[in-house]
Amino acid sequence: MLHQGNIVSHHSFSFYRTSGTKHNRLWYAALAFVTLVLYSVAVGALVVMAVFHTHPEGCTLNKIFLGVNGGLCLFVSLLAIAPCIQKRDYEVGNENGGQKIVLDEKQGTVYSYSFFHFIFFLGSLYVMMTVTNWFHYYDAKIEKLFHGSWSTYWIKMASCWACLLLYTWTLVAPIVCPNREFLQ
Repeated sequence: MLHQGNIVSHHSFSFYRTSGTKHNRLWYAALAFVTLVLYSVAVGALVVMAVFHTHPEGCTLNKIFLGVNGGLCLFVSLLAIAPCIQKRDYEVGNENGGQKIVLDEKQGTVYSYSFFHFIFFLGSLYVMMTVTNWFHYYDAKIEKLFHGSWSTYWIKMASCWACLLLYTWTLVAPIVCPNREFLQ
């Protein structure tokens, strides 16, 4: 969900690491190649945004937020591959050589349906806001359709930071709270 390239490759890597293909060099090469491609795309997108969405004499706020978000993504990426995080993540949830099953959902679900639908509601509002830029019918002009408002801007920034914060917490929570069991 957050930082999708890292989560997908991270959990797939955990699966292959515990499933007996520990020494499969082809898997490591594919993982390294995909990681290199995704990071290259991310750096390329950052450069394109810096070139086309800023001006040398202005756009200070855009430059600041490009730098802050790029730096935060770099920090989270380095945190995800830190040896202490990798060692702790390998130990969590893999006792006795496999995953533990907590509930099989015969008696009830592990998650809350109301919370699930509330999150989807917020996601649909976010998509609506992003697509329409808080569209107002009465003062709409075609020239201003692609210019966003400050409310749109700050909601996008806050959602980006919330996602980074949530992903950072999922990485450091097993270390910060060592006595709590985190299910994978």
